[in-house]
Amino acid sequence: MTTELHASYHIAMPTAFNTDESLNAVNTIKYMCYLKAQGVESAMVSGTTGEQHSMTADEKIALVDEIDRHPELADDFEVIFGVASIREREAMRLAHRVEESPVVKGVLLGFPPYIQPTQDEAYQYVMHLGQAMPSKALIIYNNPEQTGFDIAVDTFTRLVAALPNIVGIKETGDWHRAPELLQKAPRKIAIYAGGEHFIADKVKVGYTRISSIGGNLYPVEMQDWFKQLVKDPTVKFAHQDGVDEIDHHQLYVYLKDQLTQKTGIDMGRGRAPIGD
Repeated sequence: MTTELHASYHIAMPTAFNTDESLNAVNTIKYMCYLKAQGVESAMVSGTTGEQHSMTADEKIALVDEIDRHPELADDFEVIFGVASIREREAMRLAHRVEESPVVKGVLLGFPPYIQPTQDEAYQYVMHLGQAMPSKALIIYNNPEQTGFDIAVDTFTRLVAALPNIVGIKETGDWHRAPELLQKAPRKIAIYAGGEHFIADKVKVGYTRISSIGGNLYPVEMQDWFKQLVKDPTVKFAHQDGVDEIDHHQLYVYLKDQLTQKTGIDMGRGRAPIGD
């Protein structure tokens, strides 16, 4: 299996939960299939928008199992799965299952939240997990605001040199360092934006890909617009007011309510205290 990802745009999906807060894997992947049917080229499950750290390793593995029940998702579509845990042992269980999947093409590899590993510890964490998933394209996920850890440029460049399946970084921290990341990487990599905030400015400094949140509401429209934006950062999104509205609500609750109404797929609510 190739370790390349061709789509410059993927949608960061929410995860469906039942009223008792149990995982609804069927509806989660039903929503992924809906996105593919709309013409979306890629989607990512079990990330920040998917309430990743509220789920156990067993629940995440159940999502991979459900993905594999839909082999059509491997055709002209790129499934990306979020792998991260506060414990490397739990992340490794998930990594082994993801590596077995014939459908998952890429991995968003995030750092443990809260515990703030050192740069060397984070390097070893990525090395161990990355080596366990040699057939998957890896996007390193730097999200210092929510994890408390901020990968150093030198640590990232060391990882790119050591792991040939790293294809990029989702940088939600200091986006002004994008030129340095691109310059110091030992080979060509892509920088992904996390959401639409300041996206035109980010494109100007080297971001060429996006993990879209607003795309949940405007899946194909956002995809088409982003492809234009990379060529011309002055292009405006026709539905920007609708995307801005997301910021006035609790993200997970609002997205799930909107998607349930729009698609007819019951996405449930968040896990408490989300939605209380």
